[in-house]
Amino acid sequence: MNNLKKSFQRIKLKDLVFVILYAVVLSILFGIMIGLIDSLITRQIRFSLSFIFFFISSRWLGRQIRRQYEMSNVYYTIIAFIGLFIQAIIVLTISAFASQVNIVNHPEIFLNEKIYIQQFILLIETTFANGFFGIMNNLITFLLYGVGIYIGVRETY
Repeated sequence: MNNLKKSFQRIKLKDLVFVILYAVVLSILFGIMIGLIDSLITRQIRFSLSFIFFFISSRWLGRQIRRQYEMSNVYYTIIAFIGLFIQAIIVLTISAFASQVNIVNHPEIFLNEKIYIQQFILLIETTFANGFFGIMNNLITFLLYGVGIYIGVRETY
């Protein structure tokens, strides 16, 4: 506990503000951008490239977050994890809606955080209710996004 207390005292306010700004705000913007680009590509070629875009953006975002502070701190890594997790949820939600409707005609999806929370809970609930192939599809999706989050967080320390 003493080490965590010391690490909390070493946080600089300027570094913390920029880490939060990059981790949360840029993650949200990248999530929406990746979701929209993926929905446009999916309509043309019927194949999702969101995993590739997520890997690239999480690695870049992790490097940018690392450049925002001088001394590494465990709290900066936790904030980066939260931001990348939010980005993954946004990409998953927009991809799910893009398969059902034309996402560009429904801008209310981007601004309503309840939709993201409900979609994530629904994805978790349906993971074990879809049969063998549905379970495998969702578990592989979770694994790929988890690897993308790990790549981004790994770049921050």
